[in-house]
Amino acid sequence: TVTIISPFIFTRNWTGIDFSQTGQIGDTIGGLTAPFLNFLTIILLYLTLREQTQSTKKQRDFDSINQLFNTVKNDFESINVYQSGQSQASYCGTRAVFEMRETLLNCQDISTCMDEASLRAFNLSFTFLIFNVSQLLKKNFHSSIDKDEKIEIYEAVKKFKTPIDMLITASGLYFQKR
Repeated sequence: TVTIISPFIFTRNWTGIDFSQTGQIGDTIGGLTAPFLNFLTIILLYLTLREQTQSTKKQRDFDSINQLFNTVKNDFESINVYQSGQSQASYCGTRAVFEMRETLLNCQDISTCMDEASLRAFNLSFTFLIFNVSQLLKKNFHSSIDKDEKIEIYEAVKKFKTPIDMLITASGLYFQKR
């Protein structure tokens, strides 16, 4: 606004300032307004760069969280249970977690219901799942993404909570029986 108003103000006689003897009026106005405009430009440039940096950090955090969520989803879907017995049944994902829960609740000795390799594979897959869920929740909490996006991630992770809680409870009950 200073640059728009200045030529009008400085070319009127009623201001009490006479520019007729100072040379080019444009040089005078430019000399007076340039420092203000340069300072304003620097401030706007700083604000733009700061906003761009924050936006890039948010995007990087969101991409990282999204990748970790996909890892958790894949971990959950790749959990397998192979039960010994007549049928040699195999289950994946949610069904595998529920079958393992039933096995823990109904089997007196897990080694008679499952072979050791299957049990170790399930345990390892479940451990990776828990670790990655923990990492996802931690990263989501400390990220710079918006609060609404954080809530959306928490809501998406909640679908894994029930099967995990059921399996942990069944594990506790199994070891109490022993």
